[in-house]
Amino acid sequence: MADPLPRPSDLLTLPLDDWIEWLVKDQMVPALRPVFQALQWPVNQILGGFEVTLLAIPFLVFLAAGCAVAWRVAGRNVRSSPASRWCSWISSGSGRRA
Repeated sequence: MADPLPRPSDLLTLPLDDWIEWLVKDQMVPALRPVFQALQWPVNQILGGFEVTLLAIPFLVFLAAGCAVAWRVAGRNVRSSPASRWCSWISSGSGRRA
């Protein structure tokens, strides 16, 4: 069933997408290209330094360091493995039968 009242979009359609594309693509990008190129060099240097540093560290060393940092941040209540919890349970005397 057709709508009894006309909608404003039936009378006029504004091409906002075309206007925004023209503004960004044809006006802003060419005008700001030197600014973008000036910002590109320091960003590339920082990211390149991170890449070289991370690729220089062997994976297992990086993994061990990450686990150590996570364990340190988590606090002393976190045990390293189920085996250490079992050893703590046995050494506390809770594992003895009466």
